[in-house]
Amino acid sequence: MFKPKTRRHPSSNSVRATTLARRMAWRDINKSKPRSVLVISLVALPLMVMVLVATLLDSSTPSAAEKTATQLGLFDQQLVSMEGTVGMVQNPRDPSSWHSTEDYQEGAATIPAASLKTMLGAVPPGAHATAVVRGFATVKGPEFSVGAPISAGTFLDPLFSGRYLLREGNWGSDSSVLLTGDLATELGVGLGGTVSLGEEEYPVAGILEDRSEDSSLATDLAAAFGLGNHKSHGVFIAPGHPFAEEFEAWSTSVFVEGMSVTRAEQEALNGKGMGSYDRATMLGAGSAGIWGQANPDSDASDALARILVLFVIGFFVFLEVGLLAGAAFAVGARKQRRSLALLSANGAEAGTIRSISGYSGLFLGGIAVLLGTGLGLLVAWATIRWSEQFAGGFSGWHVPRDLVVALMLLALASSVIAALVPAWSVASHSALSALRSVGEGAARKPRFPVAGFVLLGLGLAAWATALFLGLGAGTYGLLQARSSYIVLGFVVGMVLCTVGMMLGIGHILSLVGKAGHRLPLAARLAIRDIQRNKGRTVPAVSAVIAGTALAAALALAVGHGVAGAGYLDAARSSSVVSVYSTGELDTANTADLDRDTAQENVVLEQLAREGHAVRANSRFGMFHDGHFNVGTDEETMDTFVALLARGSACRFGAREPLVSEKPSSASIQQQIDSMRARVEASDRFTVNYCGVDDGSNASVPGDVSVDVTDQTGLEMVLGKNYAPEVGEAFNRGSAIVTVPEFVDDGGRLTIGVPDYRYPGIYTGEVSIGSSGAVVFAPLKRTMEFDAVEVPNGGASSLPRVMVSAKAILGSGGFVADPRQMVELERSLESGEIEKLNQGLQKFGASIGGSYGPTGIDRLMVQVPWLLVIAASLLILTTAAITTGLALADGREDARVMVGVGASQKTRRRLGGVQAGLVAVLGVVLGLGLGAVPVGILMLILEGTIDTRILVPLLGLLVIPVLAAGIGWAMVERKIPGTRVGA
Repeated sequence: MFKPKTRRHPSSNSVRATTLARRMAWRDINKSKPRSVLVISLVALPLMVMVLVATLLDSSTPSAAEKTATQLGLFDQQLVSMEGTVGMVQNPRDPSSWHSTEDYQEGAATIPAASLKTMLGAVPPGAHATAVVRGFATVKGPEFSVGAPISAGTFLDPLFSGRYLLREGNWGSDSSVLLTGDLATELGVGLGGTVSLGEEEYPVAGILEDRSEDSSLATDLAAAFGLGNHKSHGVFIAPGHPFAEEFEAWSTSVFVEGMSVTRAEQEALNGKGMGSYDRATMLGAGSAGIWGQANPDSDASDALARILVLFVIGFFVFLEVGLLAGAAFAVGARKQRRSLALLSANGAEAGTIRSISGYSGLFLGGIAVLLGTGLGLLVAWATIRWSEQFAGGFSGWHVPRDLVVALMLLALASSVIAALVPAWSVASHSALSALRSVGEGAARKPRFPVAGFVLLGLGLAAWATALFLGLGAGTYGLLQARSSYIVLGFVVGMVLCTVGMMLGIGHILSLVGKAGHRLPLAARLAIRDIQRNKGRTVPAVSAVIAGTALAAALALAVGHGVAGAGYLDAARSSSVVSVYSTGELDTANTADLDRDTAQENVVLEQLAREGHAVRANSRFGMFHDGHFNVGTDEETMDTFVALLARGSACRFGAREPLVSEKPSSASIQQQIDSMRARVEASDRFTVNYCGVDDGSNASVPGDVSVDVTDQTGLEMVLGKNYAPEVGEAFNRGSAIVTVPEFVDDGGRLTIGVPDYRYPGIYTGEVSIGSSGAVVFAPLKRTMEFDAVEVPNGGASSLPRVMVSAKAILGSGGFVADPRQMVELERSLESGEIEKLNQGLQKFGASIGGSYGPTGIDRLMVQVPWLLVIAASLLILTTAAITTGLALADGREDARVMVGVGASQKTRRRLGGVQAGLVAVLGVVLGLGLGAVPVGILMLILEGTIDTRILVPLLGLLVIPVLAAGIGWAMVERKIPGTRVGA
């Protein structure tokens, strides 16, 4: 009567299929251990490098909280004594930057720097405050003396945590000193040693690091590895130290806990001669007034930009990984075809067969992801710990979690997709075809790669659009407005063309194969093998294309930045070095060079003892307006600077006003705005020739100061560009100029004295690159000279304008800041300069370190070469992998070849041609997709291209030959033959 209810049980077929797929995947992994290790290595190693680089880059960039900690420690406020003018307003995030809201008037009262008493009076009742007084002192070690900053304060206050770090020893007492590690090393003293301040000796109690002094270097990854020449010198004493009352203070700071200021209160402090670092403002809260709104997201925006760049690079890297791993999985899939066909014949669905390879990719990728991420983080942590102990140190331990997770997912996806693509092809074949070992592709005719050529067409359209926008921008301003779209067009076009080329490379290989009947036997056999095994060769060639395109584009982009920053010139040492006096200022109220022959001879003897032969020796000084009284140490001086010629195109119609014209701040600002408008209306070639840098990073007018020297110094600086007629003009009183834009059509040079008592113009000067700057500060006076223009061979570190002492007689000026200039037999490395300085400091002299290339100079120059080397290794590795897989996959064909009498030479030619063809296709197409668009982009935006940055790319042209050699060498010398028909 009643039917029993039947309970529905979930079907166990899918569960059994999943279990079967996992077991088959593990069996395949264990059975093919060499291939499994290869896939894990291909995924893990790039991921390790990417995680390492991402973590180090993020750790080298301090957060707002870390920047605040290095400046304030745990305090809430730092009051800083500072001079200014009436109406002075500071940048609330940096009191050293300020300007006035009122026009300067001759004789107007200035605001003196606040005294310690005044600063303590500004501290609210109940707040905790402590003072730090800074000055300069000569520190005497066992053998020589060094001038160094000195600070007096209670540095053991726990609220200074983050600003001061005790590296070794203890905090000492009122009768001891603390030194920075670099100063202790340079003086040759350690803990327990003694140094002299004034007439007394004091023991060294500890080694202290002032992190506020190095905070500007915390964003420099090179400095974290100790590649720069920066040395941190400092002496620290307690407030009750005997020497605390002897040194002359140049600044006073009061650190306060429990104090905050509003913008109005900060301006009131400015009016009393003090600035302030406010914790809340430094962390991004509040308004910066006329300096613009605080941007709390600026650090986040920079971090986002870094993440996007690394993610794009990571995408290409793991695209490479997937393609290379895909070639390995393709060989495995071919070898599994019979076993997978048996599963299909026994009822296994195509999805189950594909799942076997999917699980293989998932398991191998998972192992590789965990291994690569773990190794990358471990190496990054070890590197940061090493840097803290032995180099410049990082800002902290920052792991960019979002980026690391994204890279892990990319790596895992590349492994899984690389396994699924060949599995999909195998699973689509019938069981009977697989059991008969019918070749891949025999079941159906290859499809035309419509998607690939569509993407290629879209990429070419993006390039054409960007080219149209660039060439159609007739003015610099329009070009700047379109620049982001132009760059985006070329980048998008490069990506689309690269992906499209990768999808269509199979069709290109088919076209190559049709033309192969005219080639020698070995080449015909190689092309036939490539065509028959596209599952293996297409990923390999695609990997080479993508890798070469990325490396070529990055090499040119980095090379362009390196050339623009001057690293290419900075890495080439000059054999001419400047020796400065580290003792008291020795300047007379005279227009003569006032040579100290005895001091110069001491320097020359020391150089000879160190094994450095001297070719020439001279004296240089800077031309100043005013006078210096040696007896009273009173000075009235301003620096003469060279001015751009009135008719120079690089002035863009602007001129410096005269003090006698009594210009207002508003009128000066109007001139700046007018000049910028004319710059934007100019063509790109003029703007790029002049090197316009329209921003706050304007060059200092002192960069184009006027140097006074003699004929020996002139010959030394000009080198091969010196001529007798140049020397004759110099001795007649003419100025020798190495910058053409300083000389007008009449052969005259104008120099002037800017009046920097005028309030700073907030928008700053407009730098004109190597041609100098348009100085908008009013000029107190000007002078003119007959000028002779001489090229300096691109040596930007050498003087640009030189005159003789005779030329400035009767000018009312004098020579200050004298330095000895020495030409050596060879150039010096930065390490050699540092060693020489240790000896020269005994005699109160020091070589200017800027003439020695630093580690970062040399590293930056090598980055394009490193990228090309990485691309070369990728190509050679791909060729080796492709050849190895081909040998493993075609062992039976090789036996047949031996059986019909093919020689070892023929088989090796086959391997060489096969590897070489893969490399040739990848290099040619990769350079076309990477280097060509970036080069065109530079020509559009810059109007020219530095040909030196193209040199590293030439190294890629020899890689196909090396790849062919690898393929030739990998072929086995002996192999048993198989007789045909046996």
